[in-house]
Amino acid sequence: MKYFYIFICLLLLGMNSPTANALTIEFLPPVGVQFAHGGMKGKVFAGQYIRKITLSESESLYDCDFSNCIIERIEMDWSAIIENCRFANAVIHMALLDGHVAKCDFDNCLIKDGNLEAFPQENFVQLKNFQEKNLDLTFSNTNFHGLDLRDFEFGKSSGRFDYEDCDFSQCDVSNAYFYAAVPKLSREELLSTRNYRTGDFGGGVPQELPEGVSCAGMILGQNHLHAAPDVDFTDAVFLNVQASDITFEQIQQTWNYRHGRLALSQWPLELCRKHGIPDPLDDQSRLVLESPTGRFADDPLPPCKLRGNIRLQKAWEKTDLSNVLFENAILDYELHPSESWKLTDNYRFGYFYKITFHHGAGFWSGTDLSAILFHECVFIGTSWKKCRLDDAVFYRCDLTESTDLTLEQVKSTWNYKAGRMSLCKWPEYIEKALEEEEKAKAQEEKK
Repeated sequence: MKYFYIFICLLLLGMNSPTANALTIEFLPPVGVQFAHGGMKGKVFAGQYIRKITLSESESLYDCDFSNCIIERIEMDWSAIIENCRFANAVIHMALLDGHVAKCDFDNCLIKDGNLEAFPQENFVQLKNFQEKNLDLTFSNTNFHGLDLRDFEFGKSSGRFDYEDCDFSQCDVSNAYFYAAVPKLSREELLSTRNYRTGDFGGGVPQELPEGVSCAGMILGQNHLHAAPDVDFTDAVFLNVQASDITFEQIQQTWNYRHGRLALSQWPLELCRKHGIPDPLDDQSRLVLESPTGRFADDPLPPCKLRGNIRLQKAWEKTDLSNVLFENAILDYELHPSESWKLTDNYRFGYFYKITFHHGAGFWSGTDLSAILFHECVFIGTSWKKCRLDDAVFYRCDLTESTDLTLEQVKSTWNYKAGRMSLCKWPEYIEKALEEEEKAKAQEEKK
């Protein structure tokens, strides 16, 4: 009855007005209400469940109260205006605020997703997102200048945090962690982040690496890269980086170069031509096969990705898997080191991404997994018996349920040698063995 009353009142307000491109507010239950072209002023919607608010060209919301509302979606044209409105304690699931926002109250408002264009700093610090130090939003032309962003986490849930033309100058980003790309920061700011301390820029390397920065033994990924010529990349792992401004001498320092894994990133075109650097791994034009069952014919498969729950039956041992890339897959059968398996692009390019080795699936005893990059993989009951892991990289992987992984194998990995053990979850018995070694080493140093 309450929603029907609101509907009748608001409908009467807009009965004689044009509806083309008019500001729209939709309530739940889904009742569509259109207001006069030009916008709305002085309305109270406090505590309502609103499905959608749409501000078209040059429309405005002025002095309206959306306190304690749950708003599924609000979007506004770049020429629209929201001014002197109250969103205190509101929950907004999607906010696409491309227009002008001014003199509003966003105290304790939670915005779960969206893009904020030129969002006022005084409103930004009011958001519950800011108070919780957790930002999964994207921003454009927003001023963060001088803010205290210590211990903030950017893009934790969504894995993205865009910051087009935003100003982070003189911010305190001590121990801040960027799950996605890192904005342009000064040298001092960059070195203070948790990303730098842990060597983890896999979500997005800073677009500019200033002089005097060392990226030795780090994971660098997912962004365009411009690096000063003195930046140290010794044993750095490049993953999907578009390194358009880097010297060949710096390329030679990388883990990729030393182990023939240059195809995992893009390098300057002129250097590729001059030094014969291979083309990057192409996974965009492939046929995608989701959760295939049974077996394939013995003929070679076309270039494809195999995803989902994949039951690798023994009959697969005769299947030609050349040009096949396993990704986002669950495997439940041992991967035999046959010539067919070694022709997969995972093995040839040395890259396994988001693969769960389930129900005892694993590698045949003695498989050489040296210089393989395992990225966000999960190993459940996987056997590592006699497998070689020299300079293998485990990035955001979970090996906690592995039972026969030896300390010697772990010490042969890139993680151990580069001091990046924190980038992976290890079996408890491995963690304890390493702790005991550290204690013994500390005691020896005291003597």
